[in-house]
Amino acid sequence: MKHLIPVICFLLFTHAPSSIECDLLIDINKHWPAPTLSKPDYLQPVPDPVFGTTITRITGTPGEPIPNIANALWADKVLRHGYSKRQPWNSDMSMIFLDRHSPELWLDGNTYEVLFTRHKPGSRVRWSHHEPEIMYYLFSSKNGQSSLGKWNVRADTTEQLVDLSGYTNVSFGKGEGNFTNDDTRVVINGTRVADGHEVLFIANISTQTKTEDIDMHGVAVDVQNSTISPLGNYIVITGDWGLGPDRLQVRDAATGTILYTETERGMPSHFDVQVDQDGREVVAGVAKTKAYGVRSGTIIKRVLATGKISVIADFKYASHTSGRALGRPGWVYVTYQNRSTSYPPYINELVAVKLDGTRIERIAHLHAKKFNYLSESHGVPSPDGLRVMWASDWDREDYPIQSYIADFRDRVQ
Repeated sequence: MKHLIPVICFLLFTHAPSSIECDLLIDINKHWPAPTLSKPDYLQPVPDPVFGTTITRITGTPGEPIPNIANALWADKVLRHGYSKRQPWNSDMSMIFLDRHSPELWLDGNTYEVLFTRHKPGSRVRWSHHEPEIMYYLFSSKNGQSSLGKWNVRADTTEQLVDLSGYTNVSFGKGEGNFTNDDTRVVINGTRVADGHEVLFIANISTQTKTEDIDMHGVAVDVQNSTISPLGNYIVITGDWGLGPDRLQVRDAATGTILYTETERGMPSHFDVQVDQDGREVVAGVAKTKAYGVRSGTIIKRVLATGKISVIADFKYASHTSGRALGRPGWVYVTYQNRSTSYPPYINELVAVKLDGTRIERIAHLHAKKFNYLSESHGVPSPDGLRVMWASDWDREDYPIQSYIADFRDRVQ
């Protein structure tokens, strides 16, 4: 019965996102200090002594042989997943991709044992939201012979889908872009070979075409990242439009027309896109500026159609937000990596935040000390929202940085 719970919950989340909750601690007034907890052994689950979730370290000990990979050792320093906006699980959660390890690894999505390594067909990959063995890849050529294709990871076969000739430096939103929920469209950043201008466009894999370029030359001082919204109606961009970095801009995906450009920094920042309880496409993340009656450090939601801002977690100081639980619309997952007691109650914690602001579920302590970029935890949920992966040095303030998973599939109400 236990193995049926994730499948049942995925279906329930899909059809009634606001009705499904997990039996986790929801007290927002109490700070629970992280108790001393020995670093979990590789693949040996341990209970989080405060939150009751199950924690597993899914990467091995530096220098030891990697199981099932001939003549390969676990890396010395960085043994982790990519980022809070890059989904490591495939669509049915049977595999996990770890892209911040050399060699890159694919794990079993349930036992976390190493399955295999592969040489990617391109520089960038994203899991399909619907086909478990498929990853989409970008091949970027210096002479502009670039392309978007699909890659069957198990069979190691490829198929080109969209010809991107005439562009180089192509990426999925500079590392932070994702496909629409239906897997058809994605925003591509690239350099147009003809004039050297940075451009954005939408690639459509169902029609195997691309839209007209959105030329950023003379429009942006710098484009930091971009993505398409979950239902495909908006392009969300972060950049410097002449007022400094980390300013949000939202465009109509059909026409490329600017709907609004935010003048305040980080409203929000370190965000992700999701669909809220009312079916609206939103962006949610940490407010970096005290503006519009919002305290900096709190989590805000912004309706993409109107730009309207609301506070959904009025606690400081949040780090990164992830909306990758597509099977649990109406929720985002927030990493609070701060360790200062000046910012209770979420001190070095992972939490799930309901996008209507009515509920916060507390998942696990991070046991993480930030000392550089790669030591940032970057919490990211599984597609059904019932597990969360994060990176941690396990309170050492030193390498190695490894990936851990908190599992609460048995806590569904």
